[in-house]
Amino acid sequence: MISAPGIGSGLDINSIITQLMAVERQPLNQLDARQKKFENQLSAYGQVKSALSTFQSSVNALSSLDKFRVYSTNSSNDTALTATASATAAPASYQIEVSQLAQQHKISASAVSATTNVIGTGALTIEFGTHDATAGTFTANADKTPLTITVDGTNNTLGGIRDAINKANAGVSASIIYDGSGHRLVISSNDSGAANSLKISTTDSDGNNTDTSGLSLLAYDPLGTAGSGKNLSQLSEARDAMLTVDGIAISHASNTISNVIEGVTLNLNRMNVGDPATLTVARDIEAVSKAVQDFAKAYNDIDKVLKDLTAYNEQTKKGAALQGDSITRSIRNRLREIMTGTLDNNALATLSEAGVSFQRDGTLAVNTSKLDKALSTSFEAVGNLFARESATSAEIGFGFRLDSYLDDLLGDEGSLASRTEGINTSIRSLERSEERLLTRLSQVEARYRAQFTALDKLMSSLNTTSAYLTQQLASLNANNES
Repeated sequence: MISAPGIGSGLDINSIITQLMAVERQPLNQLDARQKKFENQLSAYGQVKSALSTFQSSVNALSSLDKFRVYSTNSSNDTALTATASATAAPASYQIEVSQLAQQHKISASAVSATTNVIGTGALTIEFGTHDATAGTFTANADKTPLTITVDGTNNTLGGIRDAINKANAGVSASIIYDGSGHRLVISSNDSGAANSLKISTTDSDGNNTDTSGLSLLAYDPLGTAGSGKNLSQLSEARDAMLTVDGIAISHASNTISNVIEGVTLNLNRMNVGDPATLTVARDIEAVSKAVQDFAKAYNDIDKVLKDLTAYNEQTKKGAALQGDSITRSIRNRLREIMTGTLDNNALATLSEAGVSFQRDGTLAVNTSKLDKALSTSFEAVGNLFARESATSAEIGFGFRLDSYLDDLLGDEGSLASRTEGINTSIRSLERSEERLLTRLSQVEARYRAQFTALDKLMSSLNTTSAYLTQQLASLNANNES
């Protein structure tokens, strides 16, 4: 038997229940609207945190005095040498002459017909040190421990020995070069300098550790002779870099030298004997100026985000997600308050004196001419203006003040974290209320359906009774008339 609500009574019960439930669901719609509002606020706070983090990155570039100790270097002969400078450098000029470049020790074995040729078995011991052919001495490098590599039936070919050397991390690199007539094993020290000259001793399984047969083919004693322990050819000798700085003679194991001029790393490229290069170290005003301009732009970006999220749209007559929000208003006010403050005991007391000031539209602008002049004439004062650290709050630089404020604001205990946690708590509470309301609505709808189903049955029964009575009355009338 198939039945549907309203068939007996003629009532559109489904439509009636739908309309009744629409009224019953109004509190649920209100909960949904409140939840949507909270979710929009949560998303907006996420944008605020992201923008503030970006702003803090620009603040960090100016929040310590080391960030202002930026130096540029200029070499009059950058083909001979270049340089970089760190925060510990000082403005100065140097005359530098390079008479010798540092070089790695590189040696080569005799050629064999194929990389698969078996060389021999035993062990290779690789050492580093300084050899003096005149004195006939080899002085081991105390900073490097000799390393022994086992050569057996699994790695006794030319290619196998190359791979074993490279896997051993022995401070050398091995490669195979084909010279047109055969394959040569080339071994190179990874580090340059006279103290990194190579010495290779062999323990040959054939019993002779110095001849050119078997593994001893790879023996290299810089003080030996060919066929008697010095069986590899030298391709380049180990050498120190030799240079003078303002006439002071210096030797160094590397062409990259960072311990001669404080805060300056020299990179030697070629010799320039008789033609000294002038190296100038100067404050990098351009880099600092750009950092200040980036700071101003970052502030304007965060301020625009805060304004957009708290604005009221006259056309749509709707406010943004954080319109009227006290926290965002407080953030804008506090940022501006910090940057319009003063710094005690400094040649420059305000940001505006360094060319950084607020405009009528509320944006922060940089007068680059004024800033560059301040950097040229009062570099330390500009640095203090942004980055001075002090126990006295009035003497703390504006970058340091902002960084400290942003740390607190963005921290786990900050107002943004507290506010977002409060919103999340409200959303969770609304979700629980919604679950309870949905349960109640389900029960209400079931009750309505039961009531209207009973009404339908009753009206159907009454309709049947009415039809029967009408039929009986009609029959009685017909009998009386006859």
